[in-house]
Amino acid sequence: MIYLHHVPGRLRVRSAKVKRDAARAAEIERWLRSIPGVTGVLLSVLTGSVLIHYDVRIADGGGLVTLLRDEGWIGAPAPRPARPGRPAGSAAFRHLLPPKKVQRLLAEAILKAVAEAAIERSVLAIAAAIL
Repeated sequence: MIYLHHVPGRLRVRSAKVKRDAARAAEIERWLRSIPGVTGVLLSVLTGSVLIHYDVRIADGGGLVTLLRDEGWIGAPAPRPARPGRPAGSAAFRHLLPPKKVQRLLAEAILKAVAEAAIERSVLAIAAAIL
């Protein structure tokens, strides 16, 4: 079981192999820094936490997790318990839109609201001028 947190450009995992083992921590740090795209590594020997910063144009979080797993630094992630009405694990997030699409839809909604407010004010101003 591993702890995993990921946002593009930043990946945090916990590795039992690093916890309270400074030599292994130094080993994984050297190895991670040798991976193309990895821009920084912070480790906590006390907790076994490994924070990896990477360039999203060169590397990706999924690929780094696969490398860490293949090299034996981490195990498979534990399945997440299902919340009522939602499937377990990553399937719970399959319905989410890509961030760029969310930004576009949000921008469209804002522009629509502004346009509607402007039209409403114009209609009210014309009605007030006529009356």
